[in-house]
Amino acid sequence: MLKIAGIFASLLCFFTLPAISQADDTYSSKFINQSDKGSQQYTLVKTRFWPDSGCIMQSGPEVLQPGDSTELVIAKKQGCDQAGIGYSLYKVSDTKKEQLLGYVSHRFRDGSFSLQVSVFCKNKHCVFKDLNPQQSD
Repeated sequence: MLKIAGIFASLLCFFTLPAISQADDTYSSKFINQSDKGSQQYTLVKTRFWPDSGCIMQSGPEVLQPGDSTELVIAKKQGCDQAGIGYSLYKVSDTKKEQLLGYVSHRFRDGSFSLQVSVFCKNKHCVFKDLNPQQSD
């Protein structure tokens, strides 16, 4: 159970949203997988995006390895006030992607970007250990 709490705390530190910019017709946010700087490295595999109505102009590669970054670009148009990309989360050592740890979402809602990390609980026991809202080391 402490292992899951440690993973959650590590994820909050290593997946960052350092920059949000706005062009006249789009919103954009950069997403960096900085798990290469931690004791455990993670791979993110794109599994979904929403909505599928043309709101997402750019979403980056299908797989984000440690050290990789991508940019999410959302169109400024009606119906695009909520959009995002969902990733499955794996340890880098899990090359066959057999042990899904949880999910990471890079999302946009009502003019703001956010990062949501969901990690599975073990044996119906969930532990919250730490939170780093500044996304800093």
